[in-house]
Amino acid sequence: MKAQLRIHPKLSYHGARTWPPDWGGAYDSTTVFPVAEQGVLRDVDIAERDLIGPRRLDLTIEYGGRRHSGQVWVDDPSLVPRLREILQRHIDEPLNEIGSLEVDL
Repeated sequence: MKAQLRIHPKLSYHGARTWPPDWGGAYDSTTVFPVAEQGVLRDVDIAERDLIGPRRLDLTIEYGGRRHSGQVWVDDPSLVPRLREILQRHIDEPLNEIGSLEVDL
C-alpha cells in the first residue's frame, strides 16, 4: 500500500499513530524539545525485541542544536527493515519533507 509516510495506515501500533514519534533525550532547563516533524533526521537503526517491546526503529534527529531520539513502532514487525531502508536514504533531510514521502509498505 502506497501513502504519505505521515498518514500511512501501517505506521501504527495498537491503534495509535507512530509517525512522527515522540521525541526525548538528555535535557536541561534550556532544552526545547521538537514537536511532530521538527528537526533533521541524523540516524535510523533497528531496535530488536527486548524488555521494552517488539522490534522497532530508533531514530535520532537534530533540533535546536541538540540530538533527540524517538521510536517508530508498528503492529507488523516485518515492516521494520523496509522502513529502515527508506529512512536511511533520507538521512540529513528535514522530517517535514520525510513525512511527505510517498512510501509503499
